[in-house]
Amino acid sequence: MAIFGSNKNKSNNLPPLPDFPEMPEEENVPEFPSYEPTIREIKKEVNKPSLDDDFEIPEIPTRTQSKPTHRIATDGEKPLFVKVSKYKEAVKDLESLKMKIEEAEDILQDVEHLKEQERIKLEQWKADLQDLKEKLLSIDERLFEV
Repeated sequence: MAIFGSNKNKSNNLPPLPDFPEMPEEENVPEFPSYEPTIREIKKEVNKPSLDDDFEIPEIPTRTQSKPTHRIATDGEKPLFVKVSKYKEAVKDLESLKMKIEEAEDILQDVEHLKEQERIKLEQWKADLQDLKEKLLSIDERLFEV
């Protein structure tokens, strides 16, 4: 027993094929122009820059290959292949950024420390000026009491 049924009954129910028009004789058939590229044109097309120049083809690791590639898996996407030299360069750049951030934090702490010292000095000057005012008032009162 066939899974999809038998084809015997269906072949008898098909409509007849249409009549196709006669093909013209070879005398009336137009000739299509032919194109034969020259070596110069082929070289020109091969050397032409393409849109895919920035695309790097991942290297296929072999037993004799001296620089292996690292495979980094992304969030559910296809794996990304990175050259070891580019990976090392990226790690070096990250370390450099970390050092610069630490330097910036140190400088910021120094500036905050200087601002705190400045605030303390200004408060001392205010207190000294207040003392001078009080002493000047007391001297002024004593002088005019006489």
